Amino acid sequence: MELATTDMILPAVRHNLGIGFIPPEFAKDDLESGEVFEIEVKETFPQRNIILIYDTEYPQSIAAKAFLRFLN
Repeated sequence: MELATTDMILPAVRHNLGIGFIPPEFAKDDLESGEVFEIEVKETFPQRNIILIYDTEYPQSIAAKAFLRFLN
């Protein structure tokens, strides 16, 4: 099963619909309560490139400018 957002993964895992890959912070409460458990993965994942595209014709928000500075 493929889900559209990370917000949908944890409820699916809680209902025994499969496993999911999410940042540990997203599942902190469920991990601490024992509702879900972590599976240690020893394999490495391939590196991915992320490309940022934006329209230079429109002004950028303060948050967008800060994000661009962070990436550079």
